[in-house]
Amino acid sequence: MYNISCFVVSRHEYTTISATMLSNKLAALALSPAVRPRIIDRTREYIRQGYPLLEDWMNRHSDTFTFTSPQAAAIVFVRYHLDINSTEFAERLRKEKSVLIVPGDHFGMDHFVRISFGLPNDYLTAALDRINELIENLTQKMS
Repeated sequence: MYNISCFVVSRHEYTTISATMLSNKLAALALSPAVRPRIIDRTREYIRQGYPLLEDWMNRHSDTFTFTSPQAAAIVFVRYHLDINSTEFAERLRKEKSVLIVPGDHFGMDHFVRISFGLPNDYLTAALDRINELIENLTQKMS
C-alpha cells in the first residue's frame, strides 16, 4: 500500500521544482529597465509614507508598545506590554481582525511582533485600527 503522505510530498516537489514559464516572463518584465524603476519608486513611496503613520500610531500607544526605528527596512520589530504570547496575539489578529503580522517567538523573541509598513496608506491605517481594536478588547478583559 502506498503511503499517501509520500505521494503528497513527491507531488509537491514535482510541481514546485522550478518556476513556471509565466512566472519567468513576469519576473523578466518586472526587472526590465522600463518597469523596475517604477516598482522601486512605488515601493519606496509606500515605505516613506507608511513609516510616519506607524510611528504616529506607536507614539499614541506608547503605554502598550515600544520600538526602535529600523535603519533600512520596511518592517519593524515592536515590543508589546500585554500578557499574551506573541503567537497567540498574532493568531487572534489573524482570526478576529484579518490582520497578518509575524509573532516574535518565531524568532525567539516573545512579546514582540514584526509589522510591515511598506504598504498603501489606507491598507496600513485599516490594519493598525484593527490591531487597536484587539488591544482594547484584551486590555478590557485584563482590567
